[in-house]
Amino acid sequence: MEFSTQNIIFKSWQTLKRHLGLWILIMLFIFAFNIAVSAVQEKLLEDITVQTVIFIIAAYLFQAGINLGMLKIALNIYNNVEPNFMQIFGSFHLLLTYVLATVIFLLLLVITASPGIIFLVASLSKDFGSMSRLESLNNLSLMIPILLIIIPIVYSSIRMQFYDYFLIDGKYGAIDAIKRSTVITKGYVGKLF
Repeated sequence: MEFSTQNIIFKSWQTLKRHLGLWILIMLFIFAFNIAVSAVQEKLLEDITVQTVIFIIAAYLFQAGINLGMLKIALNIYNNVEPNFMQIFGSFHLLLTYVLATVIFLLLLVITASPGIIFLVASLSKDFGSMSRLESLNNLSLMIPILLIIIPIVYSSIRMQFYDYFLIDGKYGAIDAIKRSTVITKGYVGKLF
């Protein structure tokens, strides 16, 4: 499969122009929703209660459902299925699978970063007395563990970034969607970075 960034951008722009009105409407809806949620959240956060926590979780899940709907619209456009605004609400049934896949995704990121985290903790505990000094951040003994955290996280994120598209497709569960994402990105990490 040939990977041409210029060709992808050109084709994407041509496709976007045909559906620009729909995407503007979606963005306006999301913008209005975020403003409304922020206003309510501001009032609720004055006194944190169980209701506040429930509201924040519900708002997050609603936003996640809308994001899944946006991905479905994007896939419909790609597959030449006529999109419409109401499709933005059509993927809420995937929320549980999406949350599970996201938790697995995050756990995998922590696992890939764990050697660097362990190395960092060991470096800090060895040099704990000088940890408060700013110059210790320039220390090579801290840079190596930080790189051992960042590089695997970036690499793994690139490899697993398309899991939600496979969830939307409806043929894959949480783990299979992540596996499928790693399959299609194999050999393309540098180009996707």
